[in-house]
Amino acid sequence: MTSSKNTSPALGGLPFPGVHDTPAGIGAEVADGATSQVRDKSYLVIEGSTADVAETDFGCAPGALRRLPTQPVAAKEDVARLEASLRILHRRRCCQRVLGVGLVVLIITGAAVGAVLASRRGSGGQADGSDDGGSPVTCAPLSPPIHGRISGGCSGTYGDVCTSTCNPGHVLSSVGDAVRTCGQDGAYSGVAKACSASCYLLSASITQSIPTRAARHWVAFEIAGTPHLAIANYFDPARACYTVDSVVYRWDGIGFAWLQNIQTVGALDVEYFAIHDTPHLAFANTGNITHRNIDSVIYRWDGTAFAHMQAILTVGAYAWEHFTINGTPHLAVANSVATNSVVYRWNGTKFSHLQNFTTTLVRDWAAFEVDGTLHLAAANFYDSVIYRWDGARFIHLQDIATIGAFDWEHFEIDGTAHLAVANWNGGGSANSVIYRWNGTAFARMQDIPTDEAVGWEYFSIDGVPHLALASTNNTLYRWDETKFAPLQDFSTAPSTSWLYFEVAGVRLLVGASFELSPIYELSIAAQCRQ
Repeated sequence: MTSSKNTSPALGGLPFPGVHDTPAGIGAEVADGATSQVRDKSYLVIEGSTADVAETDFGCAPGALRRLPTQPVAAKEDVARLEASLRILHRRRCCQRVLGVGLVVLIITGAAVGAVLASRRGSGGQADGSDDGGSPVTCAPLSPPIHGRISGGCSGTYGDVCTSTCNPGHVLSSVGDAVRTCGQDGAYSGVAKACSASCYLLSASITQSIPTRAARHWVAFEIAGTPHLAIANYFDPARACYTVDSVVYRWDGIGFAWLQNIQTVGALDVEYFAIHDTPHLAFANTGNITHRNIDSVIYRWDGTAFAHMQAILTVGAYAWEHFTINGTPHLAVANSVATNSVVYRWNGTKFSHLQNFTTTLVRDWAAFEVDGTLHLAAANFYDSVIYRWDGARFIHLQDIATIGAFDWEHFEIDGTAHLAVANWNGGGSANSVIYRWNGTAFARMQDIPTDEAVGWEYFSIDGVPHLALASTNNTLYRWDETKFAPLQDFSTAPSTSWLYFEVAGVRLLVGASFELSPIYELSIAAQCRQ
C-alpha cells in the first residue's frame, strides 16, 4: 500500500491534501481486496476522459482501478465545484466527480474502503445520483429471497450495494445476481437470485462398535487435547447384576481404546465438567430394584486416571446436569423415586446442598440460558416444569404437560431458544414435542409421533439443525426452515441415547445400546431433489 501527502494549504476553506491515504497505487493497477485506511476526507484529481470516467460508489467490493495519472486541482472553478460536491456528501462513501474535460476528483470519506471503478458511464452528476439541482435518485428497496437474507445497502439509496445470501440448508440459484447496485436509473442492477433447498442424504457408516452392558448415556470430552468417551453402563445381563463397570475410553488415533473401569450401580448417566481446568465425571447411580438409596459419585482426574472425589446420597438418580452461576460450578441431580431433586453448589472443596425441587418420577434436567437468564427444565413423568434463576434461587416459570418425559434437549435456531421433549409414555406411542420461546414462555411448535422415545440429540451440519431421536425407531430429523422433517432412519438396535461429537473434523454419532454401541461416521452421501 502506498500513500503520499500534499502540504499545500487548503483551498476554498476545505482541507486539500492532494493524495492523502488514498487507495494503494492510484495511477497503477489496484489488486482485488486492496483497501485504504482513510482519515477524514481525501481528494485526488485524476487526469482522464470524461467520457470514460463517471461518478460511482466506492463502497462496494474491491476491484481493479484504471491506470490514470494524478494531477492537483489548480483552477478556481474546479475548487468551487469541489465544494459543491462536498456539500451534498452526507454519508460515508467514495465517489468520483467530473469537474471538467480531462479532470475528475475522487472524493474519499469514511473508514477503510476498497477501490473499484464502475463500468457504468456518466457525466456531471451529483454524489447522490441526481443532476445538479435535481432530486436524489432512489431505488425501490429490495426484499430478501424466500429462505434467504440480504445485507449491505438494500434500502434503495443511490449507490447502495445489496448482497443476497441463503439460510443454512439452501443455496443460491444459478440464475440471477447475488450482488446488486442501486443505479442512476433508479433501479437495482441485475435480477434477483432465488434460494433453493440443498437436499442431501447422510452416509452413516459404522467405524467402531464398543461392547457395552445395557448402556444408557455417553459423554465426550478432551484431556490435554485428546478426545475421550465415557459410558454409563446400567446392567450386566450375563450376571443379572446392576453392579457393573462403566468405562472411560481414549482416542488412540484410529479409534477409542479402553482407559479405565469405574464401578457403578445401575448407572443411568455420566456428566463431564471441569473445575479450574481439571476434568471431573459424575455418575448417576440409580441402584437396583430393591435398593434405590445409594451414593452417586463424582470423580476427579489425577493426571493418569479418574479418582474418587465425592459421594452424594441420591434416591434412584437418573441424571446429573452441570452448569455455572457467576463462574461457580453447580450440579442438579434428578432423583427419580424421591419427591425431591436437588441442586448442589461447589464451595471450593466439595458440592454442598443449595435447593430442593419437588419432582415426580423425574428423568432428566436441562440447564440453558434465555436472554442471559439461566433456566432449568425438569423432565417429570407428568407435568414437567421450567424454572428460572432469580439471582438467589430457582423459581417456577412454566408447567408443560408431558407423557412419561425422559429427556429435555435445548438448542437455538436463529438465536431463538427451543426445547425438545422425548415422551416415552410408559413404553408406548406418543407425540414428542418441540417448543419455541416466544419471549415470555415456551410455546408448542411441533408434534412428532414417536414410539418409546427416550432421548433427543441436537447438532448441526453445515449450519443446518438436526435432531437424532433415540427410540425403537432411531430417526434423524432435519430442519427445513419451518419444522423438523424426517431425513433417514438408522438400521441399528434401539438406542437409549445419542451423542454427536467431532474428532479431527470428522462427524461422529455414537449410540448407547444394550450390547454393542455403534459409532457412526456421518458424511454427505448424495444430493437429492425436492
